[in-house]
Amino acid sequence: MKSDQQAVQRAARAGFAAIAFAMLAACASGPGASAPLPADSTLGTGRIVGKQYLTTVSAGTASPSGPTVGVGGGGIGGNGWNGAGGGAGLSFDLTSLFQKSPEQTTKVYRYSVQMKDGSKRDIDSTLDLNDGACVTTIDSSQPGYPRLTGADAC
Repeated sequence: MKSDQQAVQRAARAGFAAIAFAMLAACASGPGASAPLPADSTLGTGRIVGKQYLTTVSAGTASPSGPTVGVGGGGIGGNGWNGAGGGAGLSFDLTSLFQKSPEQTTKVYRYSVQMKDGSKRDIDSTLDLNDGACVTTIDSSQPGYPRLTGADAC
């Protein structure tokens, strides 16, 4: 009887560990916060005073066309002479291999930004902002800069 109880406890711990591992894996592979700003970045605020459409480009995001994997935990039960049981599952969804998903595209605009200090500058961005919107400009010597982000106040 004591060995049955220990088996149930071991199965419960294993199930809990499997569920915890699955949750950690989901968190690690899910969308996270944006990357930190480079050390040499400088920020400025301004207002959009002009917007010009430049082009449409491929978004380059990973489409869900590859196989997906799911991990699940099972239930544990048993009492007396019935014994103990536990379960965990692993599933593969291969049907997505045969589904063709459309290519994701995004528009690129050139924004004219009137800075607080009175200067005017042009920055290309995929954000869809309207004239008069407040923005923060981010400058750095790293690739991919300058950038724009929305701002609450100018």
